[in-house]
Formats: sequence, structure tokens, C-alpha cells
Amino acid sequence: MSYIQASDPGATVVIYPSDHFIYPEARFMEFVLEATVAVERFPDRVILLGARPESPDREYGWIEPGVPLRGSGDRLRAVVSFIEKPGLAEARNAMARGALWNTFVMVGKVKKLWELGWRYVPDMMSLFEILAPAIGTRNELTCLETIYTLMPDRNFCVDLLAFIPDEVSVLEIADVIWSDWGRFERIAKSLLTIGRLPAFPVEYLKAG
Repeated sequence: MSYIQASDPGATVVIYPSDHFIYPEARFMEFVLEATVAVERFPDRVILLGARPESPDREYGWIEPGVPLRGSGDRLRAVVSFIEKPGLAEARNAMARGALWNTFVMVGKVKKLWELGWRYVPDMMSLFEILAPAIGTRNELTCLETIYTLMPDRNFCVDLLAFIPDEVSVLEIADVIWSDWGRFERIAKSLLTIGRLPAFPVEYLKAG
């Protein structure tokens, strides 16, 4: 983000988690494109992609959608609240209310994300700010190493999203298989769903 901020502070960015499974990719990218178009109309909002839950999974973050944003049709919705790793009963209730799994794929203006960072995690942002003058210089690598050494531990949902539901919108993805591959069971389920066999023994999955 620091590099984009330095070169094009008016840019729109899409942030993707690195350990998620998405299929089919082309269908998913249709929703990403829809979100990037929408954020041009609503530059003061960050747009999250939400997935329809298959179960009351307690390890996922949840988004409770609100009313559609005015002028956006009925697809882009306001956010009532975020629920981070709920108990089973809370997850079931959220699912019954129409809450979505939070994919953490998000689209937003660099300017907006930068502003939110300074508002809620200033100790982190002050480190990012020192990178800009070093970009393209002989000090760039050393600066990056220093930043990551000093970087505070922050949770994006708890330390930022939870405070700004009125500045976030959610777009539900449909006809897309999405999974956070944090467990072997999820990897196996995703692969079997698309007709692929996992490269690890199924017995290991049952034992784990």
C-alpha cells in the first residue's frame, strides 16, 4: 500500500488474502470488477466481498448486511455489524439472519484506506510513512526490514473494521466456491467439490 500511495494516491486497490481458494476465478473476478466500479461511486466506503455461508463456522469472521446503498440497486449493502469468530449459537443466529462469511477480499481507494489507518492504527501507519522517502534508494531494503521488525501486532477486523461498519459496504458473491484454506479438511472439501483428489491421505484428514 505504501508503494501505491507514493506513486498514485488516487488509485483504487483490491486486497486479496493469500491462503484462500476461489473457483471459478472468472466468475469471482466479475464481482471484483463490480466492486471496483462501485467504489468509484462511493469513494468514502471500503467494499468487502461476502460469501453465503454453508455452515455456522465459528472460525470465520461474519458480516451482517443491512439495507442496500441508495443508488446502487440491491446488491451493494450497508453493514450492520462484524462478528469475529463467534460461538456456535451466535454463528447459527448470524446465519439465520442472513449474515455472510467475510472473505476479507476488499476494494477501496488508497486515500480512504490510508485515512482509516491513521485513524485507528496510527502506530502502524507512522512506520509506513517512513518508507516513502526510501523507495527507490539504497536504503529501501533496510527501511523495510526495520518496519517489519518494529511492526505492532494488530487484528484488521477487531482493531479497525469493528469501528467503521458505517464506512464499509458488502457485496455478496454468488455461484463461486470460496474457502479459507486454514485447515486440511477445507482443502480436501474444496478439491473434492471441483472433482480433484487431495494429494494427502484422506485418513489423515479424518484423524485430524
